[in-house]
Amino acid sequence: MQAPARHYALAATVAACGAVAAAGAWVLQRVDPNVAGSPLPGCVFYQFTGLYCPGCGMTRALHALVHGDLAQAVAMNPLLPVLMVALTSDTQPPERLYDLADTVLKPAIAQIPGVAQVQVSGGAPHAVR
Repeated sequence: MQAPARHYALAATVAACGAVAAAGAWVLQRVDPNVAGSPLPGCVFYQFTGLYCPGCGMTRALHALVHGDLAQAVAMNPLLPVLMVALTSDTQPPERLYDLADTVLKPAIAQIPGVAQVQVSGGAPHAVR
């Protein structure tokens, strides 16, 4: 059976987003947006209005996150508490990874003070037949 064209389009979109994210991480690994004369652009909204927008500090926050400094990332932009955890495995099936995320990680992260909501998405939850 041949996969529908929309599956190919979805796969291409996911691959493109992954490539853009990897390229962004690569740039942020090598370029510090905190130094004067950084080649990374500043906030366009701030440049035009002089007001901070909800996204101000996001580049610096992502730079800190790429370097493993979660506290600095949240300090740079408090709207960054959306923490994405990717689980992959060469030995475990997707269903098992989903179960681990849902039954072990989700409750553990939900217990951290200040965490409002934890969602598990993606993967392959058990299907009811």
